[in-house]
Amino acid sequence: MIGITTIPKPIEQNIAQAREIAEKFSIPFFERKESCKKCMEENNLDGLIVCGKELFLKTKDGEYKFHLGMAKLRLLQLKRGNVDRLCKLIPESVNTFLDCTFGQGNDSIVVSGFLGEKSRIISLEKSKALYIIGKYGIKKISETDEYQDISKRIELKNEDFFTYLKKAESKSIDVVYFDTMFKHPVKSEKNHREAFRKCACYDKLTKEILDESIRVAKKRVIIKERPFSIIFRKYNFSYIDTKKGQSVAYGVIET
Repeated sequence: MIGITTIPKPIEQNIAQAREIAEKFSIPFFERKESCKKCMEENNLDGLIVCGKELFLKTKDGEYKFHLGMAKLRLLQLKRGNVDRLCKLIPESVNTFLDCTFGQGNDSIVVSGFLGEKSRIISLEKSKALYIIGKYGIKKISETDEYQDISKRIELKNEDFFTYLKKAESKSIDVVYFDTMFKHPVKSEKNHREAFRKCACYDKLTKEILDESIRVAKKRVIIKERPFSIIFRKYNFSYIDTKKGQSVAYGVIET
């Protein structure tokens, strides 16, 4: 469970925002009278969303803030005419892209920039904590001229991907994409994602989920995983995109 609080010396705006989020998402609000660590321990919380100048997630393992991170660099590389590993797997004439695992939002942002003004990016995030941080982050970058159009095309939903896929019409989305949390994280000692990983969802792909994604995808299903993942041996992929020296691979299923 998560809760919400403010920075130690909040202004009225911080308190109002925290109370509004608490009511909207049905999470408990805690007045800031003590440390976040003590509040989490006393109330058996996995994490606290903290309202201040920025919105961020606090857990006993660290902090997580929404930021463009690698997305900014990837968009710059695309602008310079360089190839992005994910974007090169997206076929021509794609308008709708379902990102089943929003997470930090990098892929949704990059794909939105790559596909351009006529595209629609539907992004799903099951974790309420990461959804709230992501929603706030997308809103913030929409206030900048450089990323305004990119962020406007991203429709972020707090929903489980299997539930969403079961409700979706057949062949209603051009590309369905998964980047689930890895069982064996990449450079976990160096990437400082402890707070993010604490509140992330670890749903794994099953045959039933994959069958649903193939039914919904008009053109292609793309799955990002570690190169040695059993999923690439377990299911029938059209091809696997691997690159020497890279710690991830992309499996592609033509539909």
